Amino acid sequence: FKLETFFLGVQIADAFLASLARCGQPFNHSVGELAIVSTILAAKMEQHFNPRYSPMIKAINERKSQFIWKSDLIKIEALVLNTLDFSLPAQTPLTFLERFNQVTQALS
Repeated sequence: FKLETFFLGVQIADAFLASLARCGQPFNHSVGELAIVSTILAAKMEQHFNPRYSPMIKAINERKSQFIWKSDLIKIEALVLNTLDFSLPAQTPLTFLERFNQVTQALS
């Protein structure tokens, strides 16, 4: 993933946790699971490929004694999207500038 994708993932996680705090609702999952979901959501917005959970789950499960399941991550993804009313933070201006640079280079 690009570095900007991770920044957007942090924005998504921050907006989600802030929304839960405003409502007084607890988050009953691990921060690692939220990090994976937020990164995947950001990648779906910014990357040119369809991100998958499998490589991230495999990397996490190899390093931890606690296992993360894809079904749990999909539930968390739905929770994040519903909590934010599908209003994810906007892409960064850098995304636009990168695309603009690609277009101008292709035209020259």
